[in-house]
Amino acid sequence: MTPGDYVLIGVVIALSMLILFQLWQSGDDEDMELLIENGVLYLNNRRFSLVGAGNGSSDFESGRYKVTVKYSPTFQCELVYAEGFGWIGGYPECDAVLGNVRGKHAVLADVLAAERLRVLVIDAQESGNRVSLEVK
Repeated sequence: MTPGDYVLIGVVIALSMLILFQLWQSGDDEDMELLIENGVLYLNNRRFSLVGAGNGSSDFESGRYKVTVKYSPTFQCELVYAEGFGWIGGYPECDAVLGNVRGKHAVLADVLAAERLRVLVIDAQESGNRVSLEVK
């Protein structure tokens, strides 16, 4: 590994810790609310990442969905799953693709953003909180 790789890893860890700290400050007794609106995913009213329709879709269907973390045989890993909506992750084949850069035609998939969301959803559920997604 090069020194630049270590710097990148350090930045990712620092950003993840900052997000976790901000959520911790907001209180553990609150349910987690995810919102997709105008191409942005919000977590408890805070911008989390960009989001785009994936899996061949051009847009999202509005509604409210229960969120869990499930093993995906297709992706061979655990991903965030909204019942009736689909997979939320860092792969172009997911129903909602997370990323931090919007390309010419779509959000560029970011596996690290998806992993951060997965960890936060698991933490919320282990604390006894419900997690839901609203798509506007």
